[in-house]
Amino acid sequence: MIDINSLELPCACEFLQPLITPYISDLISWAAIGARTTESQIHRELVSGLNMPIGFKNGTTGCVQTAVDACVASQNQHTSLSINHLGNIVCHHTSGNNDVHLILRGGSVTGPNYSSDHIIRTQKLLDKSHIKTKIMIDCSHGNSMKNYEHQIDVINDICQQMSDGNQTIMGVMIESNLVSGNKKFVEKKKHLLQYGKSIRDSCIGWDTTVTQLQILSDYVLIRRKLNHQYKYSQHELN
Repeated sequence: MIDINSLELPCACEFLQPLITPYISDLISWAAIGARTTESQIHRELVSGLNMPIGFKNGTTGCVQTAVDACVASQNQHTSLSINHLGNIVCHHTSGNNDVHLILRGGSVTGPNYSSDHIIRTQKLLDKSHIKTKIMIDCSHGNSMKNYEHQIDVINDICQQMSDGNQTIMGVMIESNLVSGNKKFVEKKKHLLQYGKSIRDSCIGWDTTVTQLQILSDYVLIRRKLNHQYKYSQHELN
């Protein structure tokens, strides 16, 4: 991560193990709390003491309220147990993290939740809890129904929403690697692995990734233009 930062390229990760976080947090520009730990009070308290933007994923079933509650909790101050630089257990006081947001990743019960209707319903939940933030969409996991190629369908839908003037979506997560697909790791058969191919979740390949990022960039520019025109028209009316 030090080498990546030296290239002036920001690092992002998922904070899973709380004890590791203090050792690497100064090298991370953005992080996520996964669907299985969003409900964890320990992780909510952890986020309240971090100074970078953090996204909470909805639960594995698709429950969005869990992530909304996590945003509320992590924006508040907390006192929790932690480890100082000497390795001693201490009381750690956090000031709250106002740079939190919600990540829609679909769910095993609800299915995909990236459509415009899902975005509207999620925004209402955020407004109800007085959380002023925008929404990120995970194009994989429950939203792609575990088919890596369906990530492109999710991206196309997001682009359509942006061209329709959506101002709520603030980013995407894409599972990407050098080579498309995945290859399960088998003990004592490491020689069968292919460099650049995921040994976990399936990913889109590099060429497809570049294409999709360019498409997203083009539609972001379209949305900015629409937003500028709207603000100009409002100014004229005033």
